[in-house]
Amino acid sequence: MKHFLLWISWMVAIVAIADAQTAPPDSLSLVFDEAGRARYALVIQTRQASLTGICLLKSTSDSIIGSVVNEFGVKAFDFVYTAKRRSVKLYNVAFFLDKWYIRKVVQNDLKYLLRSPRKESRSRTLSGDADGTLWLQNKRYKMSYQFKPMI
Repeated sequence: MKHFLLWISWMVAIVAIADAQTAPPDSLSLVFDEAGRARYALVIQTRQASLTGICLLKSTSDSIIGSVVNEFGVKAFDFVYTAKRRSVKLYNVAFFLDKWYIRKVVQNDLKYLLRSPRKESRSRTLSGDADGTLWLQNKRYKMSYQFKPMI
């Protein structure tokens, strides 16, 4: 009986989360202030590990510049998204992420998150919450990104 009640509570929580994330994927995006800056608490999860920290963003007329720093102050990577080319380039990648296959997946996931209008994708889903939290899930490589706005 105890396990059944636990299972029911998990199902109710999953349904509540699914209902909260019903916004169309193209309307979901990172929010910048009037100076073109944004700060997000970031969690990147993979099958083997996770990275928690902050993502600092600066929007200019033709690009978005960002930096990801982990919770200990170690820079994970910097990136530049160029809207004209619709491309992401990673810079200053930390040693634990500096593998060509990790760089490629992170670049493509960031490109999907930052581009507008966004195309439908079978391997990636983007969902959001009323408080501005965004979840990007890469189904193919079983990676998830959570961007929670910082005040």
